[in-house]
Amino acid sequence: MYRGGNQVGGTCIEIRSGGSRILLDLGMPLNDRDGRDFLVDPLKGKKVWDEKDILDLKQSGILPDIKGLYQDDKKDFDAILVSHSHGDHYGLLHFANPDIPVVMSTGAMRMLETLNAFVPRQVPLSNITPAIHNKDISIGGFIIKPYLMDHSAFDARGFFITEKSSGKTLFYSGDFRATGHKENAFKMLVDRPPMKPDYLVLEGTSVRRGDPEYKTEKEAQKAIREVLEKGPRLVLVACSGQNIDRICSLYAEARRAGYELVIDPYIACVLENLRDLPYAGNIPLLENAGMRVLIHKYPCRPGDKYVGKIAKEGCKFKPFIPMLGRKKLKPRDMGEGKYIVLVRDGTVPAIKAIPGYKNAFLIYSQWKGYLEKKHMKLTQFIFESGLDKNTKHIHSSGHADVSTLQALVAALEPREIIPVHTEHPGEYDNLFPRVPVTIIPDNTSKLL
Repeated sequence: MYRGGNQVGGTCIEIRSGGSRILLDLGMPLNDRDGRDFLVDPLKGKKVWDEKDILDLKQSGILPDIKGLYQDDKKDFDAILVSHSHGDHYGLLHFANPDIPVVMSTGAMRMLETLNAFVPRQVPLSNITPAIHNKDISIGGFIIKPYLMDHSAFDARGFFITEKSSGKTLFYSGDFRATGHKENAFKMLVDRPPMKPDYLVLEGTSVRRGDPEYKTEKEAQKAIREVLEKGPRLVLVACSGQNIDRICSLYAEARRAGYELVIDPYIACVLENLRDLPYAGNIPLLENAGMRVLIHKYPCRPGDKYVGKIAKEGCKFKPFIPMLGRKKLKPRDMGEGKYIVLVRDGTVPAIKAIPGYKNAFLIYSQWKGYLEKKHMKLTQFIFESGLDKNTKHIHSSGHADVSTLQALVAALEPREIIPVHTEHPGEYDNLFPRVPVTIIPDNTSKLL
């Protein structure tokens, strides 16, 4: 357990059998080794790294000190299994030796492929093994069976892992819930569970966080509907561009209430890149009625920063530019009409160019704790613009509540539970009194 045994984020777990080694996630931590906020990425803007970078990051505790994993060392891992496309699970992947195969779902790969078009730090995607739901993958001394999981990251996976030599089994839940638009994924798992695993590595993000106001995505969608029924002309929504369930909810309610849903070019490319995948049938595309794209500083130079990145030679999304042109909406032209506009850190300048933006209604549709991160551009914008005085927090968590954790344990009947991705591993004994719990602290190992 390199990281994740007693904290949320930065998950990194090794499983070894004889000479075979696999890694479960390689995430960017949310906090440094002293517990300070790590949301200001010290690696931001760097395009390349050398051996000195890797050494410095190991010494600072950002990179776990793992032999045979990184670019500065000879490959000694059979694979890295990435559960989903959130940075706290894949965010250090660019330091890994590129000869190590990476197992992830096609949806996660497409998410990261889109991200690569817009950021300088590239996630390596040249050695991908698709993690297809319920299809075995033989890797070294292991057989891996991926499972589709309901999570706020699109096409997330859990992994059922069998050691070939002994037949011992382990299920890694990754991050999951049972309350999103893909709730049937959880129902299928508990109705037709895999054989009882010897070990269940179980996330517990929501342990001791209390009951949220909106427990399900449907409840959050209904709350969005109630806001729109009051008729504000301009609604800003602080929402992750990767939260596909939330974007689907917003589009459905925008169409119901006669609003146009306005996204930025990055989100437009995210949606376009998922269109042909399984489980993507309800994803709104830019070509759909009622969808527009916010283009800032068009056609002046230097122009919209996102469009500039798409226009570069070799970018997969360059052929998408004509569609962006047909559906473009300039901020200065939004003085009339009814709009729902997604806002992220990178779109703040464009939002400031919308006439009357300070009079907008704000739906804050992320974890509320981010509002306390004063260094975040979006948080600064909200308070400096006075939007905090006309806002409503509408969000459903991407993580399982306690009853869902207990339902999974009851269905899988593991012989032993290992906590991960939680700040409260000591609570597991009380939550699962009939199953032994083994806490593995960070930077320690246990023979299973």
